Parts: sequence; structure tokens; C-alpha cells
Amino acid sequence: MFLKTRFKVPKRVARGLILLSITLATLYALRLSRATTAKVPILLETDAHLKTQRDQTTLLSILHYNTHEGCARNLRHVLNLLSKSLDGFEYSISRFDPSHLGYALAHESAQRLVESGIYANEICAGHDVVVVSDTIPHARGLLLSLLHPDPFKRCTSTVILEITNRFDYAITDPEDLKRYYSMFHDLVAMQSNQLFWIANNNFERAYMEYRLNIDMPFVKVLRPLGYTEAMDKPLNTPNNTSILTLFHNHTNVFTLLKSQHIPNLTIFPKEHAHYGGPQGLTGYKAYLEFPYQVSTMKLYENLAGGVVMLIPTPQFLEHIWKNNNHEILYHMWSLRRLPVRQWLHLKPQHHPHVPGFPQWSAYMDYYAPEFAPYLYYFGSWKELCMLASLDARVLDSRRVAEGRGMFYETVRRDTVKGWESLFADIRERSNKHEI
Repeated sequence: MFLKTRFKVPKRVARGLILLSITLATLYALRLSRATTAKVPILLETDAHLKTQRDQTTLLSILHYNTHEGCARNLRHVLNLLSKSLDGFEYSISRFDPSHLGYALAHESAQRLVESGIYANEICAGHDVVVVSDTIPHARGLLLSLLHPDPFKRCTSTVILEITNRFDYAITDPEDLKRYYSMFHDLVAMQSNQLFWIANNNFERAYMEYRLNIDMPFVKVLRPLGYTEAMDKPLNTPNNTSILTLFHNHTNVFTLLKSQHIPNLTIFPKEHAHYGGPQGLTGYKAYLEFPYQVSTMKLYENLAGGVVMLIPTPQFLEHIWKNNNHEILYHMWSLRRLPVRQWLHLKPQHHPHVPGFPQWSAYMDYYAPEFAPYLYYFGSWKELCMLASLDARVLDSRRVAEGRGMFYETVRRDTVKGWESLFADIRERSNKHEI
């Protein structure tokens, strides 16, 4: 059974203690300004899922340590499916936003937070499992606490690292980066029954092995489920004769787009705007994207939603990057250095990378062989103009829109099986540890 009994602390008291302790520790460790500490509530949401009328103190208590709404939505769906497929899997989930602690904490700041006891006594206390998603450096202090010699300073929860493109994101000081990598070496060497590693794309394990110079065969690839919820519609009225793209800062691509006079193109002006998600995009002839990460949550959502997507070939993307027109693609330098590995999350019948594409493309899910049949690639501005000028039905020759992402159900089943296996492994290790 995935159940655990503990003393029940009144919610109002618990939340008050968390707010007070985190505020004091943050001010002490980071010397944050008054404006910095005025953030969203620490516990953003709490939700209990019961198959029977059990007391909430007997549920598996899960804390999602995360700032990304897409990751939060994905975990909610994962846990909901597990509650239906795993016997005795009853849980409560809370979400913790660590952004007020500082972005990409330096070692000293993270260590001071550990010494304050905030992870052992407040953040982890009362939670059986902590799932860390998106920006892993947010959890530097949490991970450091696992290595602390004093058991009263350690987080005692089971920790799941769900790595999504940002294993070492935004840590720029060379000396501090060495200490950050050293922490990961120690975590791997520890071989703890308390720490579990997953990634939502092919890039993460390869990149960690490349930067840390160690093998990490225990990192599982569990792709996002691609589920979405009702979102606001875009400002524009969807038009199936128009192609939509979303503006991003820190790239010259959109200046180039305007100069190329792409027909039937609508550039949504506000970065990260609420454009309506896949439901909104299906109202357009196609969605044009210039990848700025190896994968994004909206890639999986759009694949699962049957959105017709136009993507530059990896060669054309690299060409744009080399000419300093897409600096936002910060990981390109490392992509071109990674070896092709046999452990890639690909079906046996697939080639490690799409024929005709460079080897490094195997690490970008925008070019994954299992997704490539449902994407439309262009290798030049001229090819993009040609695709943009086509009638919607001619453009979507593979009938992606009609399929409504049904092929993605296989991905979802594999992901759910992976999470089932993960929690079974957690239960097995926990039982051995108790014995």
C-alpha cells in the first residue's frame, strides 16, 4: 500500500510556520530586498485524491517543487492516472514555488539555507515524496541537504528529479559551476535509496554525462503526457488560411521573418502569451516555431493535440544559429559535441536520427524519429514561403490535423508505465530500508 500514517498538524499552523521559517531563512541567507520577498503564496495548491474515505493523514503526501505551470499540469495528470492503475495509490499533492529563494543559487547561499534547517524542518517535513521539475538549480539547497553529515539538516523525503532541459541552467560562475558539478558527483556516488532520476527528453542524460564525465544509466526518460486544460483564446480570430508564430525576445529570427515576406503569416506579439494552447492553434493553418530549447512542454502538447507544425530542419536551425540570428538556442554548442548513444529513448526499428539529419538532432525531440512523421520541416526561407502559400489541406498532406494526435497515446502509455515502475521501485527500496 502507498499509505503512511503521521501526526496531523493543523493546516493553518503548518502553513504559518512554513511562511515564517522560509521568510526568515531567505532574508538571512540571501539578504533579499522587500520587493523580492513579496511573491506568490508558498503552497500554491493542495489536492487530495482518495479511492476510499480515508483520513488525509494516511495518504502519500507529495510536494511538487516547481515553478513551471506546464510541469505542474503534467504531474497532476500523471498522478491521477496512477491512482487509477496502481492498487492503493492514494495521495495528496501540494505545490511549492522556490523562485523567491533566488534563481540559480550560489553554493554559499544554498548551504546557508541548508544550515538554517529550512529543508529538513519545513519544506520536506510532512511530505513522503518531493518531485523537483524544470529548473534543477532551484533545488540546489534541497540536494545539498541530502549530503549533509547532520541528519537533522537533511531532507528526509524521497526526492524525484524530473529534469527538463535545465540541469545546470543559469549557473555561470566557473568556480561555482565546479562546486555544482561536484555536488552531482557526490549525489551519484551516494547511490541513495532516497534519490531518483528521470528526464523528459533525450538530451538530459547525455548532457549530464558529458558535463560530469560519468555514466548515468539510471536516468529514465519519461516524456510529458501532452495533456492541456482550457486556456484563453488568442487575441487574433483563428483563420485556417493563416500561419501563426509566437514572438520571442533575444533572437533575430523574427526580424528575418519580416524581411522574407512570408505569405499568410501572423506573428503573435507578446512573448509567452496565452495564445490558447493546442485548442487555439488548431484554428490556424499551421504553427511555425524556431526551437529555442531541445524540447518544450508545448511541443508535446501540440503533438498530442494534432497541431500542424512547421519546424526548420536541424541544418537550417544550425545555419541560423551560426550567423548569430538565434542566440537563444544556448545549448547548440553542446549538442554538436555529444556522441550518439545506444540508450536513446527510441523504438528498435528507428534509426538513431532521421536519415539526412545530423547526428546531434537525435538529442532534440523536435527531430526525434518517432515524432518526425508528424512535423513539417523546411530547409530554407524559400521552402518556408512555399509551405506557407499552400492550401491548408495540401500543406497537411499527412493528415496530422485529422489524426488529432492519436499516435501520441503510445507515448502516454509508455510514460505512465514508467511512472508506475518508478513508484514501485520507490516502494521496494523503502521497504528494504525499513527492514
